[in-house]
Amino acid sequence: MKLYPMKLKPCVKHALWGGRRLVDEYGLPEPDQGKEAGEAWVLSCEGDYQNIIVNGPRAGSLFADFYAANRNTTGSRGGGTERFPVLIKLIDARDDLSVQVHPGDEDAPGQGKTEAWYIIDCEPGAGLLLGFKRRTEKKIFEKAAGTVDILPLLKKVPVKKGDVFFIPAGTVHAICKGILLAEVQQSSDTTYRLFDYNRLIKGEKRPLHLVDGVRVSSTMPYHNLYCENGKTERLAGARRTALVASPYFSVRRVDVDSVYTDAADDRSFVSLLALEGEGVLACPDCEDVEMKKGECVFIPANCGDFALRGQISVLETRL
Repeated sequence: MKLYPMKLKPCVKHALWGGRRLVDEYGLPEPDQGKEAGEAWVLSCEGDYQNIIVNGPRAGSLFADFYAANRNTTGSRGGGTERFPVLIKLIDARDDLSVQVHPGDEDAPGQGKTEAWYIIDCEPGAGLLLGFKRRTEKKIFEKAAGTVDILPLLKKVPVKKGDVFFIPAGTVHAICKGILLAEVQQSSDTTYRLFDYNRLIKGEKRPLHLVDGVRVSSTMPYHNLYCENGKTERLAGARRTALVASPYFSVRRVDVDSVYTDAADDRSFVSLLALEGEGVLACPDCEDVEMKKGECVFIPANCGDFALRGQISVLETRL
């Protein structure tokens, strides 16, 4: 069957810290349970939140099933791995997320989780907790983990719309309230929770993972590596800004005024996540794909030339 750009149905996930913007503003489905929509998994082959293809001959099929039968569609940089290499989300933080850390590939083979955040919108004074203010002895960190004493050790970083952060595995971090962001990460859902503000769900605290969390954490100050925000190319009908260029994935923002043309070659797939506006994606000998805010399209490697027309801004991810 011929390859073509595939629009994916987002999987909206409930979270106690989530808001309503993903549903009310982006028009995404209601979350799986409860009213608070914390995350939308827009490109996923993971666990219970696997996307369904909604257009073309494969409409109604799980994207994970498509990938299992077509591993070469991630391109030569993807290496045909059994696990799809990235997971892309939208996150709406109405309240503070837990202080947490993710393991690297060396700590948890096959479960490493390095990620990048693009700040779509934020309230005045919003920020992130990213790493430690200064190099911290492990024993001090170990004593503070699980308690409110961990907060003074961490660096609070103010954010504004359009900021980009690269979060290596092992970085202790938290998204704080009042932030809407897009997350591109290694395809893993392994999280070690270090502090959760003593919140209760049905009278019980969420579990912490202190032994594993302390073991995989770096206690060094945070440095924002691999980010290239500000390098903008002015094209004939669009502007393209480099955001992240890392060993795991590359991310650019493309603001289309009339038309943006590029190609999905043999090196990598292309993922387009609509951040604002509306547009139409066209590939030769394929049906056009309409796109609007909050929707994600996967263009397989070797799919060839494509054109995105309209007035639309997208987050473009490649390997």
